[in-house]
Amino acid sequence: MSELLEAIIGAFDKRLTVAQLEGDAVCFVGERADADLVDWMEDAFVRFHRRLRDIETVSTCHCRACTTAGGLTLKFVAHRGPYSWHRVGKVDQLVGTPVNLVHRLLKNHVPSHEYIFATDALMERWPEPLRAQFERHSEDYDLLGRVEGGYHDLAPLRERARMAQRTTVGRDESRLTLDSIIELPVAVVWHALADPDLRRQWMGVRNVELRPGARGTLLGGEFHCHHGKDAKTVFRVVGSDEPREMTIEFFFIGPVFNTTQLTEDGPDRTKCQMRMLWERPAVVVGRLKDGVLLPVMLRTVMKDYPKKIEALMRSGATAPA
Repeated sequence: MSELLEAIIGAFDKRLTVAQLEGDAVCFVGERADADLVDWMEDAFVRFHRRLRDIETVSTCHCRACTTAGGLTLKFVAHRGPYSWHRVGKVDQLVGTPVNLVHRLLKNHVPSHEYIFATDALMERWPEPLRAQFERHSEDYDLLGRVEGGYHDLAPLRERARMAQRTTVGRDESRLTLDSIIELPVAVVWHALADPDLRRQWMGVRNVELRPGARGTLLGGEFHCHHGKDAKTVFRVVGSDEPREMTIEFFFIGPVFNTTQLTEDGPDRTKCQMRMLWERPAVVVGRLKDGVLLPVMLRTVMKDYPKKIEALMRSGATAPA
């Protein structure tokens, strides 16, 4: 449950602020009331179900909780209104009638298990085409009275989120393949790929944060690479076969998948093959539109990485025990 809550919280990072954790629920607050809220909630929904899928993939436990984790659901309640903070002991509590209303709205009669339920107080800030996607719905509560709003069923989005995602780039489909030899054992090269601080050094960026994947593995994990003021690239691990193969997804003009495969090529010697695949950019100016410059740019950026890894690990960087 903590993994799933972290996935949800991560989806709203720098968008909304966590006000309270309440068992298996998270209460967020923020000043934004525009239509972007729906995109944020749908993004969090997709991340939630992708993490569930990854947990199922790596889990070896046969207890009831683990085997039924895939049936967990997610719903959102969204409302707009004034609130304030009140300190009780050493804890700041969110207070106000709208806060009470949101908590009551979690118990409702929406005819769906996964949805966004938004009140009219919030939806009045949204454009009409977006409001039209929400089925009208109202709830009656004692003291609070009738609450008007609408709900948006997320079941179709669940199916897309749970669809099998690419986990590797095959040799025959690769648009760009880079082969190299690294004079180090496979385990050492893998350590350089998986350790965030080592990755920071051979990539030559300011900082790399690793957000762990499902159950502490790399699968579903994210390397957040900071390479300038407010500049960040996220490398998401979509496939992992430790210590032989790792596939990451990142954005370089468009989405790119990169599979790095390591094979033994003699004592203390590793063959490193990087295979990259991307969709041709739909709307990009000049020669990029025809996919001419994109492989050149990727080759320029990535071709020296194996040698940098070798030089770094030979310079005394910490190797795995």
